Amino acid sequence: YQVTAYKMQLKQQGVQLTPEDEEAFARDALDRMIDQEILYQKRKELGLKADPEKVNKEIERIASQFPSKELFLNALSVQRLDMGMLKTSLAKKFIDDEFLRKKIAPNVKLPKDAASRYYQANLKQFEKPERFTIKHIFVSALASPPHARKDVSPAIRKKAEKLQKMILDDA
Repeated sequence: YQVTAYKMQLKQQGVQLTPEDEEAFARDALDRMIDQEILYQKRKELGLKADPEKVNKEIERIASQFPSKELFLNALSVQRLDMGMLKTSLAKKFIDDEFLRKKIAPNVKLPKDAASRYYQANLKQFEKPERFTIKHIFVSALASPPHARKDVSPAIRKKAEKLQKMILDDA
């Protein structure tokens, strides 16, 4: 599914992926997945577990960003995912986070101002583009003509009304 998501992202950007590039990306993705699985198994050996309630809440949060459950499930299927795969992926992510918090972070030693210096030296990396939230989208459609022509046959008038209804429904 990572390869499919990557291809979709490039397509949206107007970038054509060559078969060689796709194969290289797929190989890299497979290597990353193998590494992630090995680390995940090690973390499980350490007894780290994901809280199922936390996983379900995250799924609810993600689903709430879609206008309907149907669109959420559709978005999953487009990425070749199902609910079980999403739950597994999120559980692994939470276990990874727990591992970092408990096993890695306590051993990291940085000079007091290192984070601030890095931030100042890389400000562009932390800038977020301006975002907008759209609350209403107004769409106009053809208005009915105020005076229907009298010399038009009923069959043509009926076709015109049907076409106008289709346009209105589409809008």
